Amino acid sequence: MIICNSKINLASFNEILDIIFNCIDYRTKSTFTYLNSYICVYKSRNKNLDKILEEFDYIYPDGYGIYLASKILYGKDGIKEYITGTDLYFKLFSELNIRNKKIFIYGGDILSENLMRKKLKEVYPNIILTGYYNRNQKCNDELIEEMNNSLSDILFVGLGTPNQEEFIIRNRDRIDIPVMICVGSGIDFLSGYLKRAPLFMRKLRLEWLFRIFIEPKRLFFRYFFGIPLFIFKIIIQKFKLFLKIQR
Repeated sequence: MIICNSKINLASFNEILDIIFNCIDYRTKSTFTYLNSYICVYKSRNKNLDKILEEFDYIYPDGYGIYLASKILYGKDGIKEYITGTDLYFKLFSELNIRNKKIFIYGGDILSENLMRKKLKEVYPNIILTGYYNRNQKCNDELIEEMNNSLSDILFVGLGTPNQEEFIIRNRDRIDIPVMICVGSGIDFLSGYLKRAPLFMRKLRLEWLFRIFIEPKRLFFRYFFGIPLFIFKIIIQKFKLFLKIQR
């Protein structure tokens, strides 16, 4: 389905995980990223991002905004399962731990590294961390060489939009890791550096409100100005779909 000019081709946790591990098992190089309400709005002022997203093999939905938009636009044919990227990454790490896979991380806050190493030892002891570079470390030939020598199964890139998407598409042919996935702030949540909203807020679809509370400077304008713009975009798309049906 198309939402804000981007095609979502993965729409359930199991579907995403099955494809990721199929790519790992067969060493099939594939790129994954997500679409959320913020990216839909951001694309309005960064037209190049639309072209970059088209280069990804798989795009999955992230957040209640996209889930609700799919229902408004496509009704019963909308997204069947409500997905957040953070929930997906926790499920993915659990499965990587069961299967003894090797991961390389590029991104996350500088303070996340020690927390992540501790988390891996205590919670995911069977995951092999082959390398870790935080988002403040620049990409260079040495980094790419280290990634290639690591023989990793999956590369997590958490540089924020659009940097992470640009990094993967620009370097996908240079990196010999089968699965490359954009995770945004996922590394910081996985490590425990950023705290998730209480369960009751997540069930009420209010995790975004909690995130504003813990990161007001970065997220206040994103949500309070971005959400109305996103709603406006969905209304326009719905109107265009209506006109197309009438013809």
